[in-house]
Amino acid sequence: MATFDKHLLHTVGTMALAALLGGCAADDMPASSGEALRLSPQIENAAAVTRASTASDESLNETAIEHLDVIIYNTNNGVMQKRLTGVQTGQANLLVTGDWKSIMPEGSRLKVYAIANATQQPATGIDEKALGALEQQDVDIYKPYDTTENNGKTFLMSGSTDYTVTTRADQTIDVQLERAAAKLVVNLNVDLPGYEIGTPSWRVDNFNTNTHVFKPTDDETTADVSTRPYNSIVTKTVTNQYRINTYSYAQTWDGHNYAPMILLRLPLTKDATTTIYYYRIPLVGKSVTEIKRNHLYEANVTIATLGSSTELTNETPLQATYAILPWTVHTTNINADKQHYLMVTEDFLVMHNISMDNSIQFFASDYCSYTIDAVYYYDKNGNKINIPSYSAQYPTISGVAGNKDGKIAINSRVPDNLTVKFIKFTIKSGNLSKTLTIKQYPLEFAQNITGWYSSRSTNGWITPNNQRGKTYRDYRIGWTNNYGYYAKYYADGYVRYLGGYDNGDDVNGLTNNRMYVIQVKSTNGKYSIGHPKLASDGSSQDQVVSPAFMIASQLGAVNSSGFDATKALKHCETYREVGTDGTVYDGWRLPTNKEVNIIIDYQGDSNSPIDVVLAGSHYRTLSKERQATGISGDNNGNFVRCVRDLTPAEIERLEQQKD
Repeated sequence: MATFDKHLLHTVGTMALAALLGGCAADDMPASSGEALRLSPQIENAAAVTRASTASDESLNETAIEHLDVIIYNTNNGVMQKRLTGVQTGQANLLVTGDWKSIMPEGSRLKVYAIANATQQPATGIDEKALGALEQQDVDIYKPYDTTENNGKTFLMSGSTDYTVTTRADQTIDVQLERAAAKLVVNLNVDLPGYEIGTPSWRVDNFNTNTHVFKPTDDETTADVSTRPYNSIVTKTVTNQYRINTYSYAQTWDGHNYAPMILLRLPLTKDATTTIYYYRIPLVGKSVTEIKRNHLYEANVTIATLGSSTELTNETPLQATYAILPWTVHTTNINADKQHYLMVTEDFLVMHNISMDNSIQFFASDYCSYTIDAVYYYDKNGNKINIPSYSAQYPTISGVAGNKDGKIAINSRVPDNLTVKFIKFTIKSGNLSKTLTIKQYPLEFAQNITGWYSSRSTNGWITPNNQRGKTYRDYRIGWTNNYGYYAKYYADGYVRYLGGYDNGDDVNGLTNNRMYVIQVKSTNGKYSIGHPKLASDGSSQDQVVSPAFMIASQLGAVNSSGFDATKALKHCETYREVGTDGTVYDGWRLPTNKEVNIIIDYQGDSNSPIDVVLAGSHYRTLSKERQATGISGDNNGNFVRCVRDLTPAEIERLEQQKD
């Protein structure tokens, strides 16, 4: 089929594209009769707009159009397509003049598709189904434009629209283009006094190099997720501050370890010696599980600690805030006369040992107000304790009242009672509202998880749902009928025996089924933070405190006279406690001497979020020693209480709980 040779292109605002019409060769066209198909900007009510997106950076070629493929499906005359070159934003050219309606009569229904910067031209005569299935791979999609290293950078964009030919002689068809890629930005601040900061280099892990040309109805697959070499394309903004731009095609993932991340290589010099440190920086927050096309993901990161000496580093503790916004060519124009809207970049935020945050942005069609709905924490018994407005721990919110857009400034003292503070507030704009939840953590804090029953991880042990013929006790004490350990469950306010003659009886009046979790974010000079390395017999001489560990509830209470040091180690290895939500907790061990000390410190505070869990005079420890607690009285002896290290996934689940 022949095609036209003359076209008009004009892209403005949100990349409006005048669609071309074609179907006959230029020498087959009738002579011009004053009729023309043209393109002009289409921005409704430009005076009543607000900014609700992030503009592209022309210096990074994010708006460049190297070539444009246009495909039109005409119900009257079949498929028409053309590749245009030399197209630039703001350029106006003639599409076609003459009696073009002889080819596309009034009332013709057109489906117009446009593709910018595709690596391959669509096949001639391609049908709509095949067009929708087109894919493109770009192994260098992560790499930003650079005049030296990557000066040919362009972005795949696409769009489509339906159009019906009218009676007018001059007509315009607008097609909005959007990028297939997402933009990921790291704003990096290096705060390391005493060190000279060298030029950082970076690579991106877990990014997608493959995409559909047009946005699919389902999620993009993650079949092609890649790791690329280091590069040094970094913008230095001010002293010790840098900006990294990278890109990925849309993707989804399960588990934060598979989210896109930057591995940063940072040279630091002190006393004339330069050392390379590595930092693994997540590009999105932990609650995010997908990257959407044509969106911008921004991470504001402060490095205030030395990183790892090798690439094989876990996620480095960093101060980071995240934002997600639409990524447009220019500011999105929202018609305030026709739309009412209220947007926030995040409705859930975690503040780690900081008293101020302004990372959340809001956009509204009308002036906003706010109310603080609740400020509270949970005590050692799981009771919600409201913080009154006159308390020094009560927060303030600013930047919202009387504004249509801006940043929300949250000011709140870091909690001083070893627990997590919850802040809930609502932003209102007209009849619309958004409720936000803030969780604020101190350096050290404790939480609790309620237990349902205890048993063992070995085969044959009893559960509440399977009691017949199952083992329910072990570690017999001498020739008596007493045993060191019994399976137990919690019901009606008491810890009770599970199985055997005493099934259902309460265990010495015990009532606390809470597994307390202690997390320590900083050594603060008092403890060494780390995971103890276990020997073949399960013991360890490491005198460290786990960064996150949980303490068995009274469901794990034992008759300690039946346990020497070796039996105590073996007991904890197979101990199992199951939460009231059905979560199974295995992998227990004895506490280190230092962990016993920190538990004593916590439970000795009248405002502590944990109850007294170590009430005996001495406790078996991981080093096969007996650690004194300083508690005297009737509870003399050597007692046993198991602990376990939380996994990163468990820490993340706790952190993401909104209440």
